[in-house]
Amino acid sequence: MYGCSNIEANRAIPCEKTLQNWMSKAGFYHIKQSDNEVFEKEVALIIDESVRVGSEKLFLALLIPVNKVKNAILSFTDVRIFYLKGSESWKSDKIAKALKSKLSSEG
Repeated sequence: MYGCSNIEANRAIPCEKTLQNWMSKAGFYHIKQSDNEVFEKEVALIIDESVRVGSEKLFLALLIPVNKVKNAILSFTDVRIFYLKGSESWKSDKIAKALKSKLSSEG
């Protein structure tokens, strides 16, 4: 029973790679859906470049409506993925250039 009391003995437990694949597909779907969302004009930006995948660092920029930042605890549905890209490094000038490019393409 693999140490799980709520799993039936005759059912297989998905392996780590299967779970990772499902999470990747769900994340990719969320990224694609956020491209089509209409978002408020006043937003806060959260940026992160701390995740490394192989030799690349991922740069992630999230948008949050300003009214949510001030008035409530953030939830998953409050956040929009604004930018996600991998590179060997992310220096401040490269981040600024990427964000300016994305902002100009968004209108």
